[in-house]
Amino acid sequence: MTKSHKKNFSILAITHIKKFKFVYLFLAACLVTATYWYFYSQYYLSTDDAYINTDVVQISPLANGTVIKIYVTNNQQVKPGDKLFDIDPSPYQLAVDQAQAQLGVARQTMEQATAAIEAAKAQVASQEAQLADTKLNTARILAIVNKHLLAVQDGDNAKAALAKDTAALAAAKANLAQAESNLGKAGDDNEQIKLATAALKQAQLNLSYTQVTAPNDGTVANFTLRVGDVVQAGLPNQPLFALINKQDYWVDANFKETDLQHIKTGQKAHIEVDMYPDHIFKGVVESISGGSGTAFSLLPPENATGNWVKVTQRVPVRIRIVEPDPQFPLRIGTTASVTLHLKES
Repeated sequence: MTKSHKKNFSILAITHIKKFKFVYLFLAACLVTATYWYFYSQYYLSTDDAYINTDVVQISPLANGTVIKIYVTNNQQVKPGDKLFDIDPSPYQLAVDQAQAQLGVARQTMEQATAAIEAAKAQVASQEAQLADTKLNTARILAIVNKHLLAVQDGDNAKAALAKDTAALAAAKANLAQAESNLGKAGDDNEQIKLATAALKQAQLNLSYTQVTAPNDGTVANFTLRVGDVVQAGLPNQPLFALINKQDYWVDANFKETDLQHIKTGQKAHIEVDMYPDHIFKGVVESISGGSGTAFSLLPPENATGNWVKVTQRVPVRIRIVEPDPQFPLRIGTTASVTLHLKES
């Protein structure tokens, strides 16, 4: 073998060794990576199909009328009890005045009925006294008639007077019973008083609905209301605007159905919100949906067809954000990435 051949052979051998070394290194890297991901999958489960959510209160009026004053603007922060807007209270104030007048009439009627009862009681007492006197006179007259000192007609007249006074007492008692029935219960337990009082309270409640206030802490959103707008009560599907809760946030993370066997309530999680890539939010698994996302859609897919293709479904998992940082305000509907700690709870 010449020196040239030896040199070429040496170069070829070194080249093969380098190639094998690269292959070995590549295989080793693949093995390390596979081992890492295997052990990682035993302790962590991740998805980037996740969205921030919170309670949203849809504000609808409880009274009909014209908006006469507005206290807030879009995206404004409000606290419980803060005024949002006012509806013209004039017709509702008139209803309150009318109900108050009706309550006054009911009280006056009750007083008249009470007076009628007292008068009926006095009449009964008078008739009882009259009947007692008539009974004595009748007894005396009949005793004299029996001795033939008075005519029989006098005895008949005495008996007629006794019957008349007895009937008069019965009529007086009937009038008393009728007066008591007309009155019913006395005082605030009287049915007419209770009815008028309830009508007044309802009118006052309707009047209070003309001043709309915030039910909780939150941010005003989708606000387009203007002074002069006519609003209508009882339209839950047509809210005027929304109030976004700014205290309790959660993430709706959509995990593959094949991952659900590893997910349990109480597991810890860390959340990366795309708005704040350098800040980690802590969370905990709160609940797992009872169905996939498509199961509750308006038009769920029809799988009983000949061209059916099996697709792995995703199931929403609710993860509550623990102690959200006010320095990093969250926005509903924004995207996030969630990593569950399968061994921590």
